[in-house]
Amino acid sequence: MVSLGPYHHSDEHPFPMDKHKERARSRMTARFNINHRDKDLTNEDFSPSAIQEILNLDGEIRKSYESKINCNAEALALMLCLDGCFILEILRTLGRDKFPVAEAVNYYEPIFERYKIDYTGFHILNDILMLENQIPLIILQKLLQLELKPSDNVEKKIFEVLVKSPRSKFYPFKYDIPENWSLQLPQQQVHHLLGLLHGLIVSPPCPDDGIGDRSDQKKDPNHVRRIPRAVDLRNAGIKFERRLGGIKRIKFEKKSATIYLPPIQITDYTQVLFRNLIALELCKAFEINYVTCYLSLMDALIDSEEDVAVLKKSEIVINYLGSDTKVAELFNALCDGVTVSRKDAFRELKGQVYKHYKSKFKVWLAELVKEHFSSPWTSLALAGAVLALVLTLLQTIYAMK
Repeated sequence: MVSLGPYHHSDEHPFPMDKHKERARSRMTARFNINHRDKDLTNEDFSPSAIQEILNLDGEIRKSYESKINCNAEALALMLCLDGCFILEILRTLGRDKFPVAEAVNYYEPIFERYKIDYTGFHILNDILMLENQIPLIILQKLLQLELKPSDNVEKKIFEVLVKSPRSKFYPFKYDIPENWSLQLPQQQVHHLLGLLHGLIVSPPCPDDGIGDRSDQKKDPNHVRRIPRAVDLRNAGIKFERRLGGIKRIKFEKKSATIYLPPIQITDYTQVLFRNLIALELCKAFEINYVTCYLSLMDALIDSEEDVAVLKKSEIVINYLGSDTKVAELFNALCDGVTVSRKDAFRELKGQVYKHYKSKFKVWLAELVKEHFSSPWTSLALAGAVLALVLTLLQTIYAMK
């Protein structure tokens, strides 16, 4: 639907989107004039200033791409200026309340309007997530710095639209951001929007919930590549509870036999997002491929719609696809052909879960509780049977005496 960056720039199919890129630049220019109306604009305008800023980064931009870019510096700067304006207008549409600036253009709007993006923007949002459609994050930062007032925090605004906006289509986990958050991501790894999303998905800023993190888990000698499905673990007495935050906060607490997982919202965008995050991890030299490890863990837990139902009951899976079968098929397909390396982020967790699962006494006790204490009526029936047995035994003893 839309090409962003140099790789698909010459493709004929996305050309009709170019007029919308021009309108995105016009909208940003209009807001630039509003935000800077107190300045003398004789020697300053949005487009020339933006293109000059990008020209100054030409060498850095070219190093960001794997393949050689076959266009001159001026053409590349214009291309990335238009693409950057388009992305920012899409983000602004998703999180209008996070950009408190006056609307400067009044006409029929086919794309950059809050409700239009819900119904017509599916393919556009998917294309923004594609690995080969990424543009350097510094371009978005430079464009926003130009448009907004100097006092605005550019990185914070991008973060809030991606994660905090209630209409965001990008961030998969349900997440309450603390008031005094701080964005602490290794800058050398955050080259583009998809990389920023990767960092926020793995380890977003989050408040202490008293559960502790995975660093306090002792290493388990068991090397288990795959744990049983959610239904089998539940039947063995293992519980599932939601824990707000990212992938790094996943934990198994042995004392309560509880697996803590982040609540994930499954939408039409989930598959494209995670496929591109897997591709990003395979292309970059991450020490641990957290997203791939997380999806492998979820693939093990979810085998059928019954497993999805277990995780839904714990509010870990929030299904917007409608069918639990579709959710199961999504997770089963995401890791096809993908191998998790020995640096598995959840190696210790899997070992501990499997050890608990294989404990005969704990499984027997869990089955007893599930069978006889799952409801008040079964509990009363068991209590009545035990009472009858005790009374019969006492009667026998007195009769013998």
